Amino acid sequence: ASESVDLAFFNLALTYYKKRLDLVSDEDWSREYSNTKTLFEKAAETAMVCDSDHLGDLWIKTLLEKSKHQLDAVTAYEIKLNYLTGKHDFVGAVKLLLEVLEQLNFTIKRHPSQPAIMKELAQTLWVLKNKKIKDLVDLPLMEDERVFSFMKLTVKGATSIFGTAPDILPIVFFRQVRFSVKYGNCVY
Repeated sequence: ASESVDLAFFNLALTYYKKRLDLVSDEDWSREYSNTKTLFEKAAETAMVCDSDHLGDLWIKTLLEKSKHQLDAVTAYEIKLNYLTGKHDFVGAVKLLLEVLEQLNFTIKRHPSQPAIMKELAQTLWVLKNKKIKDLVDLPLMEDERVFSFMKLTVKGATSIFGTAPDILPIVFFRQVRFSVKYGNCVY
């Protein structure tokens, strides 16, 4: 029963977003970029929850087109990644994840070779050399937005990676460790 109530509220919210987004103009994107971007993100997320992926995709497309910076688009990709994972489209989620990571200059090949995995392991062991657990716990918080985006997207995509592309899991995990040591701890 509570799921039905929740869905009813999401459907009401979706109706609101449809009406509200019809009123958005290019001027809104210019004058109120942050608020307009947030409105589209919430609308896209609501559409995906309501299984109106055609609307969600449309609003995500708008977000990607209107994003001023590459990192501004990360939330749009995150919404789509969550939707694909929730629908058990792990292949689609991994494909999207790897495309986005490449755009952020964190290229991971879909089928890495054993030497590539061993290279990542060696780099990680080198970074961890002479580090104690206490050193890792006491690292500052991560501030680099690009690396933070890598961490967030790979954590959110972990289920899809595990389900359909376990061969890239070691590379993802090794990079997460190295980035944490270099850039600080992350909430993800």
